[in-house]
Formats: sequence, C-alpha cells, structure tokens
Amino acid sequence: MVHLRWVVPGGRGLRLLAAAVTFSLSLAAAAHADDANLYAKHAGEILARLLDQRDFKPEPECAPVERCEALLARLRAGAFDILAPSEQSDSPDLPSYRRLRQKCRNVDLVHIGVARHRLTATRNFAAYKLEPTRRLGEVMIFRAEHYVAGDARASDAQPATWPGAFVAVGIAHCRVLATATVEEGDRYAKHNPVAADEHLSELLMIDGQLFVLNLVPVIAGHEPKRAWWYKLSLSEWGALATFDQQRHRPHYEFSYRPPTLSEEDDSRAGAGAGGRPRQDG
Repeated sequence: MVHLRWVVPGGRGLRLLAAAVTFSLSLAAAAHADDANLYAKHAGEILARLLDQRDFKPEPECAPVERCEALLARLRAGAFDILAPSEQSDSPDLPSYRRLRQKCRNVDLVHIGVARHRLTATRNFAAYKLEPTRRLGEVMIFRAEHYVAGDARASDAQPATWPGAFVAVGIAHCRVLATATVEEGDRYAKHNPVAADEHLSELLMIDGQLFVLNLVPVIAGHEPKRAWWYKLSLSEWGALATFDQQRHRPHYEFSYRPPTLSEEDDSRAGAGAGGRPRQDG
C-alpha cells in the first residue's frame, strides 16, 4: 500500500507562498491597468480627431442649451474619463455574462424581440465591472451591437436591423437599471465603408456623472469623407449609486453638417492669391 502524505509548508514557507501570490496578483492588476489606460487613450484620440475641425451644434431639442454647450465644451477640452471594459469579444460568451445568465435566467441581453421578430446581437460584446454600492450591490454594464434577424450564427456581413445597446444590470435582484441605444457606423452609412476609427461608442465619466457616448457618420450614397455628416449623442446615466432612482434620463443630441461640395468649391474659387477674395471685373 502506498501512503500519500500532504506536505504543508511551515511559517516561512507560507510567508513565501503568500508573497508569491500577492506578487502575481499585483502583476495581473498592473497589466490590467495598463490595458485600460491604453484603451482609454486610444478611444480618447479617436474622439478628439472626430471632433477636430467639425463645428458640432446642439440639436433644437437639446435642452437646456447651457447644459448642452457645457458638455460639448468638456468633450473638446478632454475633460472626461473613458471607462475601459473588463472583458470584450466578438462572441457573447463572456465569463461575467455567463454568470449573469446562470443567476438571472430571464435577463437575455443578446436576444431581443421586436415586432414579433427575434433579433440577435452578433459582435462588439463587452462587459464593464463597476464598484459595488451599498444599495445596489454589484452592477454590470453589458454592451452588444449589430442586432440582426436570426440566431447568433448570422453572417457579420448581414446589415444590422436594430441599434446596439449598453445595459446596466443590478446583479443582486436581476434588475435592469438603465439602457441606452448606440448606432454603428454601417447603420447610417450603408453604401460607404466606415473604418473602426470613424465612429465611437463608449462609456464616459464627466464631472462624476456616467454617460453613454455615441458618435457616428451619417452618409447618403457614395459620398467623399469631407461631405459626411456626423451625429453625436450623450445619454446621461447619472451617479452610479442612483441608477434605480432617476426615471427620466437626459439625452443630449448634437450634429455636424459640413458645407455642401458646391459651397466649398465656390468658396475656394472666390479666394485669390494669398487667400484674398478674388475681385471679378
């Protein structure tokens, strides 16, 4: 008979083991922080470039005007923080989402029903882990985009039939706390290729408030990029601890409409040497 004996490290061994585990966890936390910083930096650069030299204006229904102008000024000044997802994939099989589905079987964020049709999100999945609060407990934000008719094996080339969404869920009570729809570039640009850095959907913190930002080009036909319109929206979710108190969530809309190509041509034709207006006659 073979006798097995468990070897339990002594005091010094336990201290060394604990130190090794702590060091490994510290490395993992540092790597995650680096990834989050790179993600936020990259998204911030895209936002700055899309805002640069584009005179976005609040839509008529954006109110109060002072709030709209202040938010736009914050974006232009870079006075915000971008939240990086803790998990992201082109598959909905994210670990945190699997755990949510195991606990909350009635919360299906990948499939939705619209006008008796079953729609399925096919790409750009992400999960955001927020700090637990005393009142709400653990809150997870889930992002899904490109909803199409059919099942999850639908072709990525199939045009989206429904906007994507950010959804905040209170894990403890399986409760949806907030939702915000987001558009992808190809929904408003059906005949033009839109690169990954020509549209943006992100979570932002501005002055301690959480926002869902969506910035997409709006294109009709095969138009050059200098003729593209842009739509910018900010959905305010408020402070993280007040998700389930605020019934009306403010939504702010902005747009950029460039001069028409004929107006640009006329403006250039009307400028003489050295940028001075040309004198006719």
